[in-house]
Order: sequence, then structure tokens, then C-alpha cells
Amino acid sequence: MADGRTVENGDGGGSKSKCRSPRYAILDCDGGSDDAWALLLLLHAAESHGIELLAVTTLGCGNTSRENAARNMRRILEACKRTDIPIYLGAVDPLIPVEEDEKKYFHGRDGFGDCLADDCGPVESFVRPEHAVTAIHDLCRARPKQITVFAVGPLTNLALGFTMDIFIMGGNYQGVGNSSRAAEFNFHSDPEAAHTVLLKSRCPITILPWEPCTSKRFNIPINWRLKEFAERAKDARHPAITMLNQVEAAQWLPMIELYGIDIWNPCDAIVVAACLFEDRLIRKHSTWHATVDLRGTHTRGQMTAITQKLITMCVIFFCADSSPREGGYKLILASNRDEYFARATQSAAKWPNADHVYGGIDLEPGREGGTWLAIGHAAGFFKVGALLNLTGEPKPRDAVAHKNILQPHNHNSNSTSTTGINLCPKPSHPNPNLNPNPNPNLNPRRGMIVADFVTRSDDQHGIVEYNQSLFKDCTKYTAFNFVSIEIGPSSVPARVKLLSNVPPTLEEFQNGECYGFGNSLPHTPFEKVRHGKQEFEAIVREHGGSSVEDLSAHLMQLLRKKHKFWPDAELKRRAPNWGEGLSTLNVHIAEHAYGSRTHTVILVDSHNKMHFIEETMAGADPQGEWIRTHIENGFPN
Repeated sequence: MADGRTVENGDGGGSKSKCRSPRYAILDCDGGSDDAWALLLLLHAAESHGIELLAVTTLGCGNTSRENAARNMRRILEACKRTDIPIYLGAVDPLIPVEEDEKKYFHGRDGFGDCLADDCGPVESFVRPEHAVTAIHDLCRARPKQITVFAVGPLTNLALGFTMDIFIMGGNYQGVGNSSRAAEFNFHSDPEAAHTVLLKSRCPITILPWEPCTSKRFNIPINWRLKEFAERAKDARHPAITMLNQVEAAQWLPMIELYGIDIWNPCDAIVVAACLFEDRLIRKHSTWHATVDLRGTHTRGQMTAITQKLITMCVIFFCADSSPREGGYKLILASNRDEYFARATQSAAKWPNADHVYGGIDLEPGREGGTWLAIGHAAGFFKVGALLNLTGEPKPRDAVAHKNILQPHNHNSNSTSTTGINLCPKPSHPNPNLNPNPNPNLNPRRGMIVADFVTRSDDQHGIVEYNQSLFKDCTKYTAFNFVSIEIGPSSVPARVKLLSNVPPTLEEFQNGECYGFGNSLPHTPFEKVRHGKQEFEAIVREHGGSSVEDLSAHLMQLLRKKHKFWPDAELKRRAPNWGEGLSTLNVHIAEHAYGSRTHTVILVDSHNKMHFIEETMAGADPQGEWIRTHIENGFPN
């Protein structure tokens, strides 16, 4: 599964779009007339947006065969005098071919209304020899994080080879179908491919579902397209438009007569336009969680946008003692961060704008620069901050809802609407922790609570002053637990505070004791936190004077523990749909691509030498490669 945002259309003004446009693009298509419009938009974008179209790739499980799709795209390229753009043939069939009744060819058997002479010659004469999947892979590898793939057909090619940025026309989110009663054509043509792309891609994905393209949302009369627009196109005398006038007349006129269809909806062109002209087409966006049904008798291929997401879960165990026993540690800390595997984050490192601070950084757009756990040292004191989601609580009364609504674009006095889902977004700032809050309409960023605390060393940001100031404004944030630790000279006891904002409470804890916190209030801990704290205490008692290697190994073993501490009444109350799956210290919910993606151990010895040890997933598979980071740094006493 994947997280995403929903976007609706904007004001349609005449100014040039201010959106982030891709530098390079690939069009992956199934060769219908709406694919042709998408191609025309991308060719025009070469001049208007400085986008270089690197390739057109086709596949054969959608509107027509991959060869016919290639011929149709070649016709457009020839008409536009852009035959320099290569075409590659991709998948012939869906990932799992199924027997089906006589296929309905809305666009005609050749994808272009069966009305044109075959004047392209043998397809082998103009397509490249490489397979489309290989071409997509090689092109993206040559230009990492610079290419956007516009996937306007079934997702088979993408499922066979992942890319960097993907814009998809496909799927549905309200159960409205056009290929079956419950599924959209592109996803229904290869449900396994759509499921694979949504589940395992770790790149930004924007989806235009079917519903906003229906007559209730996107209302361009077909008569206007075939008459007024066609007449204007004749005057322009552009060979590509002249050809599409003939093609779409052959496709749509029978549909008007047989089914009374009166709306023209070139969906594939709309998703390209949504990228190129975001400010003019998108009215609002909000986050969703999406997957594809593979088993339903009536709903196979239907995209499901789940309003109740899995809840971000984390645990932290620690002991802070400013005057430890000989060979002991001022700080022993172990923490798990649970998240969607696709969420963009930066691994633990020294922060570029604060070289006394170490930790990971959130890279999710709108949340850049925040962190879930970090440690800093200044003026003789270590400061540790950790943020835990307070699961199952409503938004605080003063929280500002994230909404960005623009005036809708009108066509013939009928409002149009574009809806999409944006998955696993990428950072918009080269140094994320330098980036201020980019959107004043967003909820205040909770991750900045930790960043501000550990970064600043002035009198207003000591542990007492910082928590008192935060307490006054804490209800403007989404529900959280904020753990703060301050460790100074041996003559000054370590200070530990926990601030929760639903309800607002601020508690202080003793120097030298072991503590464990999770995603509930401290007096009602989850069972995994309670049992984990007991095991943590035993590790500190038995190995608290041992080497860094020995102690960290035992702590990592605790963090990897997969035993279910279930039943758990408090966890079930706070997360009724997901409780049992979240009841382990090391969470892994495979069907949602969610789990404990980062294990962290922080040790500070009696001589102020810090060890920041992190194990984090390198990809989307917990059974795959993990990256281990070990940062050592000594600080003056």
C-alpha cells in the first residue's frame, strides 16, 4: 500500500504554471486517442516548460496491441516532426493473464478508430530493439531522480521495473468503474501490476482516478469537441490535430448513437496537464492510503483509498544518569521508529546547519526538517528529544486543518475537477533541516519540536524553559508525547520530562531510573511498552557496564523482538483495526508495507563520548538489506 494525497482542480487562470515541472519525461501508454492527446501535451511542454521527452513506451494489455500502440504514437511524432523520440515495445500481456469474454475496443481494434491507412510500415522499422522495461530502467538510472514517468495505460511495464516519479491515469476511489461496475479500465486490465506499483514503489506517485473524469466532474460536451474544436483545428491545419479529428469522430459518433454519450473526457491528457499546470487544475489535496483489490468477484481491480490509515507507532526506552557507576553510561537509549516503508527520510547523520546535533530527518513534503529523535551537545549539556504520536486521539481543538482550495476552472459554465493521489513524495529543499514551515495552512510541524529543542542552546531553550513555553501552545499540534532529556555535569542530576498535549500534561522523572514510553499516556502503557521496559531494565542491570559493542547488541536484540504482547486493552482501544499487528516491538505488517524501519541505540559514556548507532531499511523489504550507521564523537566535560 501507499500513502497519498487527493487533489482537486484550481482556477484556470492564464498565467504560466508555477508548479514543479519534471525536467525529463517518459510516456508509458497503450496507444488510444487519449494517449495521443497526452503525447501532444508533452511535446508542447518541451517549449513551454523546458521538458525533454526521452521516450515513448507501449504495452499490449490495454486499448490495443503494443504494436498498434507504437504505430499510433509514431503517427503523432511524424505529424509533429519529432521522430527523434524513440519508441519501445513493452509487455504483451498482463502479469497474470486471465481468460475473458470478447474484449470491447472502445478506441477501435487499432486504438485509433480503425479509420486510418497503415502508412507507418513494419513496426520493426521504427521501434528500438530494447524492451520498454529495460529502456525505462536504463534511462532512469542514467538520470537519477530527474525523470517523471506518465503512465496512462495499464501499469505492467512499471510493475516490471520501478522508476523515480510516476504520474498515473488509472484506478478509482469511490467504487465507480468504467471497465467493470467497480473498476477503472487501466487498473482492471492488470490489477496485479497496479497492486505491485502501489505496494512497492518508493518514489512519488500521482494518480488521476476515474471519478473526476466523469460527466459530473469533468464536463466537456462531445459535440463541442467534434464540431467547434474540430473547426478550429482545421483552421490551424496541424496534421496531428487533423488526424485526431478523424480518429475521434470514428470512435465517438457510434458511442453517441448507441449509448447517448455526450461528454468528451481525454483522461490521459488530463493527468499530464495536472502535472504541467498544477496551479490551474488542482484545487485541494489531502492524504490517503491506497491499494488494489485482487480477489473480489465483483471488485477485482478496484482501487481502495482507505480513510483510516495505520497509526505511526514508536517506542523508546532510556536511562539518563549524570553520575553513572565506573564504566557505566550517562545515557542508554533504545528506540524503534515505525512508519510506511515508502516515507522519505534521511538516515542519521550530523546536521549540516547544526554540527552539534545528530539524528535522522523527515523529508516528507510539508514536514521537511522535522525529526522523531535527535541528540545535541552545547554548553556542557547533552539534550535529547523524541516525539511519539499519541495514537487514537482527535485533533486538538486549536489545530489548523490542512486545506488548500483554489477557484475552480470553468468550461462552458460547467466546473471541471481533477483528482489525484500523490504517493511517497520527495523533499523540496536541498537541506531539509534548514527549511522553514513551507505552508502556513499546514498543521504546525510536530517534528520541529524536537529539532528546535536539540538545536538551540540559549537560555530560552533549556529543558525547563522550553517545555514551559511549549506547554502554552501545545494544543495547536496534532496529538503527541514529547520526551526531553538534559544531561550535564556529574554534579547536576539529569532531567527528564514528558509533555503530552491531549490532555495537556507535563511530568518530570528522576535521574538514574529506567523509563519506557510509546503511543499512549504514561499511566496506561501498551503491553509491549510495559514488557519492553522490564527487559530494558534487565539489560541495563546486567550489561550497563560492558562495552559499547556488547551493550548495543543486546539493545538491538530487544528492538528486533517480534513477540506479540496481545491482548492489549489500551492498544485495542486506541487502534481497534490494527491493534494486534502493532502489538510487537518490531512491527511488520507486510500487506500495508509498514513496520519498524529504523532501530536506534544512543550511548553516552562517563567521559562524554557519544555513540549513535542506527540500523535502517535500505529498501521496501524488511528481509532485504539494512544499512548500519555508527557515529562516534567525544564532547568536553
